[in-house]
Amino acid sequence: VSGLAVEPLLAATSPVSPPTAAAAPPAPNSPVAGSDNSSLQFLGNIVTLCGFRGLHVSSAGGRYSGNLFIRNSHVQVECSGEEAGPVFAGNTICDASSMGLLITDRAKGAFTHNQIFAHGVCNVKVTSRAAPILSNNIVHSSLAEGVVVADGAAPLLQHNTITENASSGVLVERLGAPVVDSNTIKGGKGNGLWVKAGSGKFTENQIHSNHGFGVKVSEGGGGEFEGNDIAKQGQAGVAVLGTGSAPVFSRNRVRANQGAGVAVSSKGGGCFHHNEIFANHGPGFLVESSGCPVVQSNKIYNGPGGGVLCRDGGRGTFTGNTVQGNRGAGVRVTAEADPLLEGNDIFESDGCGVLVAEGGKGVFQGNRIHENAEGGVRLGPASAPRFTQNTIRDEVSGVISLDNTAGGVFERNSISNGLISNLQIKGASVRLVFAENDIFEASGPGIVVAMGTPQFVGNNIHTNASAGIRIAGSDANPVFGKNLVTGHTECGLDVREGGRGLLAGNTFTANRVHVQVHGTGNPTLQGNALRKAERCAVLASDGATGVFSFNEIEGNVVGVEVTSGANPEFDSNNITAQSAEGVWIHHHGQGWFHHNTVHHNLKAGFKLEALAHPVLENNEIHDGEDAGVEVLAQAQGRLVGNVVRANRGPGVLVHSAGHPTVEGNEIVEARGYGVVVRDSGMGLFQRNRFRQNLPAGFCVEATGEPRVDDNTFTEGAPGGCAVLVWRLGRGLFTGNDFQSSGGVVRVASGGDPRFHANTLRAGLELEEGSAGLFQYNELCDGTVGLTVRGATAQPVLQFNTVHHMTACGVRVAARGRPTLRHNVLRDNKVGVEVYDGGNPIVKGNAVHHNVYGIHVHSHGEGEFQGNSLFANTTAAVLTTAQGNPKLRHNHIHRNLAAGVLAESGGQGTFEANVVSENQGPGIRIEGGGCPTVSKCFVHHNGTVGVLSTNGGLGNVSGCTLYQNQDCAVQLSAKGDTAFRANRILHERTAIRVTSGGQGRLEGNKITDISEAAVIVQGEADPTVVDNQICFCEDVGILVEGSGTMGTFTNNELFGLRGRAGIVVTRMAHPRVEANNISECVSAGSSASCGSGGGGAGSGTAGVLIEGTGRGLFVGNTVHRMPVGFLVVGPASPLVERNQVHSCCSGVVARRGEAGTFTANSVYCCKQAGIVSEERGKPLCVKNVVSDCHCGLLVPAQGGGTFRENIFFDNSQWAADIAEGTFAEIVENRFYSPTTDPPIPNSSSQVMGYGNRNDVRTEARILKDIPAHPQRVEKYRLEEQQFRKTKRTRQTLQQGLDSAFVEIAEEAANIISEVPSEKLCSGPIPEEALAVLESPAPEPVQAHPS
Repeated sequence: VSGLAVEPLLAATSPVSPPTAAAAPPAPNSPVAGSDNSSLQFLGNIVTLCGFRGLHVSSAGGRYSGNLFIRNSHVQVECSGEEAGPVFAGNTICDASSMGLLITDRAKGAFTHNQIFAHGVCNVKVTSRAAPILSNNIVHSSLAEGVVVADGAAPLLQHNTITENASSGVLVERLGAPVVDSNTIKGGKGNGLWVKAGSGKFTENQIHSNHGFGVKVSEGGGGEFEGNDIAKQGQAGVAVLGTGSAPVFSRNRVRANQGAGVAVSSKGGGCFHHNEIFANHGPGFLVESSGCPVVQSNKIYNGPGGGVLCRDGGRGTFTGNTVQGNRGAGVRVTAEADPLLEGNDIFESDGCGVLVAEGGKGVFQGNRIHENAEGGVRLGPASAPRFTQNTIRDEVSGVISLDNTAGGVFERNSISNGLISNLQIKGASVRLVFAENDIFEASGPGIVVAMGTPQFVGNNIHTNASAGIRIAGSDANPVFGKNLVTGHTECGLDVREGGRGLLAGNTFTANRVHVQVHGTGNPTLQGNALRKAERCAVLASDGATGVFSFNEIEGNVVGVEVTSGANPEFDSNNITAQSAEGVWIHHHGQGWFHHNTVHHNLKAGFKLEALAHPVLENNEIHDGEDAGVEVLAQAQGRLVGNVVRANRGPGVLVHSAGHPTVEGNEIVEARGYGVVVRDSGMGLFQRNRFRQNLPAGFCVEATGEPRVDDNTFTEGAPGGCAVLVWRLGRGLFTGNDFQSSGGVVRVASGGDPRFHANTLRAGLELEEGSAGLFQYNELCDGTVGLTVRGATAQPVLQFNTVHHMTACGVRVAARGRPTLRHNVLRDNKVGVEVYDGGNPIVKGNAVHHNVYGIHVHSHGEGEFQGNSLFANTTAAVLTTAQGNPKLRHNHIHRNLAAGVLAESGGQGTFEANVVSENQGPGIRIEGGGCPTVSKCFVHHNGTVGVLSTNGGLGNVSGCTLYQNQDCAVQLSAKGDTAFRANRILHERTAIRVTSGGQGRLEGNKITDISEAAVIVQGEADPTVVDNQICFCEDVGILVEGSGTMGTFTNNELFGLRGRAGIVVTRMAHPRVEANNISECVSAGSSASCGSGGGGAGSGTAGVLIEGTGRGLFVGNTVHRMPVGFLVVGPASPLVERNQVHSCCSGVVARRGEAGTFTANSVYCCKQAGIVSEERGKPLCVKNVVSDCHCGLLVPAQGGGTFRENIFFDNSQWAADIAEGTFAEIVENRFYSPTTDPPIPNSSSQVMGYGNRNDVRTEARILKDIPAHPQRVEKYRLEEQQFRKTKRTRQTLQQGLDSAFVEIAEEAANIISEVPSEKLCSGPIPEEALAVLESPAPEPVQAHPS
């Protein structure tokens, strides 16, 4: 039966006596010694395959070590009996079908370091009040329990490893009461430790990884559990089940279990204190089915399955616990559960802190609920808790009501720091009462009401980061009365998404926004006090409506803000003393504001912005520190019948594309403009009255573009103006009445308005950088009609009438550059004045009946084109003091004095103008005036075409001058103007240079002149170069008078019909060089020289020097004239190196001293080469005379000195000297191969051979003189070239009349570009109104009339 039975040893010779009363019982849990006080040693044995037991120790001790007990049938080792007390150490007990070790019947003993495993019923069973010590054993792989303690047994289990058993690791039942300390109980397929109607003390055990519960207490079980680590079970870490089960758990760690950390169910109870319950997959603490534990001072945290769950009628008292970091709710109360929670700390759940739902109740008092992920308290269906004096803080939301049947009472709680809100009410018909709570410091709203009609009375709602109260949803209709709402970073009240509600008698203070209504919110606020908001008292947005009446809105940053389509009604509110705007409406905001008083606000009384479109009617807007009304960012709105007065900023400010309609308002006494429109602001302003606004009644700037119609500007403040447009301001001003008392209209830098059909009596000022279009306006009855100044001032003025200005009609200065076209400037002192760099563009205007039409001076400039300047008193155009305008295609005519006057340093460029019919000179240049005149037509002027006098300078080129009364050009008194490439025709005299005049006359074409073409006299000294003078009726050039000089070079004179091409007389002393003079025949004479013979001939001379005339004549060519040079003494010219040929007579000297002729070439003359007659006394030295009829002819009474001259190849005589001459002929050479002798005998006698003349009949080759055949060929080529030139000249002469017609037509074309004298007379034409809606035309083709 037993492999080994060990009982007390009996000595054969000495039987053991029964113990005496004095004998001490054996020590419990120690081996029982034999009678000889020695112990049995059982070492290293193998006990196997026994039918019932391997070893049975009863009532004996002994030491058992190193043995192997294997596969014994029922019990491997049994220790029984009160006396049994063996020591088992290091044994292996395994692989039996029933139990490995059975300790029973009060047995004791010590069992250590054994391996006990693989048994069918259990590995170890201690029963029947046995009390052994089991330590450091490994108990594993049982097919049922690892250790069973039952029937009052009280073993000590210490430091054992109990693992991988098929059922519970340790089962305590039937009043078992072990001490289980520091064991490892793990890996079992059942519970780790099951106390079933037992008890015991369980300390410092590691209960891990069992498939069932870690600790299960049931059927009235109890025990003390302290310091255990209960982890990773397949179900709950601790389960307390059944009535009467009441263990005490303290300082245990219950963690990482698959079910609840602790589950109390089925009326179970117990006391749990100072435990750590964490990381469990079920609830950290579960109370259900009427369980009622006392749970105190535990830490329940980091549970994936939640913190505390009370359900199905669960109750219990939870005090002083820490419920932290659990998944789901920290505390969940459902299904009629009714616990008491007091003084707990519930926080960091990833759900809510407390969830009461599905009929859950409970009393929550003095708890700290905070930092949970989904809210502090959630109320679900049919909930009815009572929360008193709790601290709910740092939540997503402090209290959340989610169901339409949730309810509850919250009083005197502190609810704060909600991340989304402190209270969220999301159930329809939810009747919740919140009284006297302190609701504060949420990151979102303090209160959110989404449905129902909860009551909020006497709460202190403050310092929430978002709204204090949020009402959202069409079914939300709460009542708030006598609450204090203060200190919120977003708003005190937020009404949205159809939310309603009645708010009466509340005090809102120190919120960022007191009341915010949006998303179709529609509350009613009556009689509230809204003070000291950080942003605004009321904010309505996103389609919100609402009625606000009789509220006191005072001392906020903004009083009312309306945006995003909101359309509230504000009636009879007092909106005052805001630190910013009184009312701000923006982003499609609307609203009806009537009968409100808006005053003493630091910024705008009303600010309309971003497509706002309210109606402001019959309000009084006054005494603001900024604008009365500000409209910007595409806002519109209608302002009707308001009184806007005494604001320190603008009465109305429109900017950033604002576009209001402002009609019938009184805008008075503003200190920052009556109206300002800027930054793309627009708007319609009509029938308003402006008075006493500073600095202007109306200001447009920074791309502002209003339409201003039919307003009245009167009673301008001192130093102010009616309108100021600047800084890119624009706008259309039509039909306004700017009275003289209203101040000027000023356009400053960047201004670009359009003014149409206004009346301006105080003038228009356009300053630096201004622009604009001004048309059909009347500027009248002032000092200056229009002033333009500044480098970039570039306005356009057209179709205006400027008249009766005492200083000037238009004044342009400081580099201003306006464009004036098709205006009428009349009856002013000056029509247009330009100075200080002014540079206007003046086109197509009528400038008439002024003292001066245009005055440009002091570095003024300008472009004047296509204007008609007439009937001006002193000059049509005056340039002085470096004035430098550009005039092109103007018609300057019928002025009462000069057409153009350039004096005192005046300059200017005058191109292609028509200057005609002026009573004085067409152009007068004097006093250092220095204009540039080109391509102009100057004709029919009353005195001269161009007069340069008193130091006049400048340049006149490419002009056409004709039919002026006295002459085309006159230079006098040191006038020094240059005339180049002009056409001068049909004049009495082309050019007169007199009285010290100078000038340079170059490249001009002078033709068809009735008297002398060029007259130089009176000490004048011009330079006359490269001119063509032809087909004139008199002398080409006349130089006369003492001190008169001049340089005449490279001029061409032909076709003249006067007495000479050039006449020098009366002590004049010019220099005449390299001119070409030909084909001039005086009237009544013939170009024919007669039959040839001995006379000098008569008729027109190429050059005539007479009457004490002098001068230097060098290198000229005179040909095909009756006389080449005619000198009539007393005259003393020096004639040197000239060519005279093809004339009747080459040189003729008469009447006394007749000048000096040196090195001239005279040839091919039909009569004589040189003639001295009528007591002429020339000095002729080294001249060459050839191929003439007679080389030298000195008739009777002739004289002179002829020395070193050469006369050869003359056809009749080399020289013919008459009797009675007084000529001195010395050292000359006379050669003539055709006559013998070369001179008549009489002449030979006069000359005498003692005067060293060389007279020969044969040809003599002379150095530097071509032979006769070559000369003949030269003459032939000259004649051929001349005939070509003559044909051209004949064509020119024949075309003079047609050329003059072309000139007249060209001038007429210029005149056709200028306006008629009737420009803009009469009413404004109807078709001109189309200009209102179009940009300024460029270029202007014609005036609409």
